[in-house]
Amino acid sequence: MTLTGKPSSLIINTPYLKPEQHWGDPQKNGCLPIVLERRRAGYEIFDTRNQTRRFIELEQVNKIRKRVDDWREAGYPGVSSVTRRLLDHWHGPWPTGVAVLLLPIGSD
Repeated sequence: MTLTGKPSSLIINTPYLKPEQHWGDPQKNGCLPIVLERRRAGYEIFDTRNQTRRFIELEQVNKIRKRVDDWREAGYPGVSSVTRRLLDHWHGPWPTGVAVLLLPIGSD
């Protein structure tokens, strides 16, 4: 667990890779710890009358995550040739020296 002061950004993972860390519960000194593992899928229920909370794990989501991770590590077995080309394109090296201009569709 890594402790941080005031974070410069709450986004600590890239959208292109599996999350490898998450924010933990705030410490008494106000620091937010970074926990170096993927957060388990689930949700929290807060009871304001008793000042308690409990975590409800979404077991099926965690099982699916594990199966997808295994499938990725095995090289995506069973995909079609079109899907294989798309995966190779998305995960392949980006071309260098090429400028990309992204414009919103329908802008005036």
